Amino acid sequence: MKFVQPASALRVDNKRNLGFCMEVERGVDWDECAEDVAGNEHVHNVGDQLLNLTGCFQSQNYTGSCFDAVWDVARKDFIPC
Repeated sequence: MKFVQPASALRVDNKRNLGFCMEVERGVDWDECAEDVAGNEHVHNVGDQLLNLTGCFQSQNYTGSCFDAVWDVARKDFIPC
């Protein structure tokens, strides 16, 4: 049997993964700048609901540490916090 991560696991623009950005980019007011995307009312799992993070990425306090990617969480030497 093979387990494959869903594509949403690699994206930061959903409610499930935003917590990582909130940790590494503490100077950004994520609660203020993250906006719900139209159509979220039809997504039953709240963690899968999409967010528009454009305003967050344009914040003066954003340093560029939050992006879509695969991170090897077993390695501790690359973690920016």
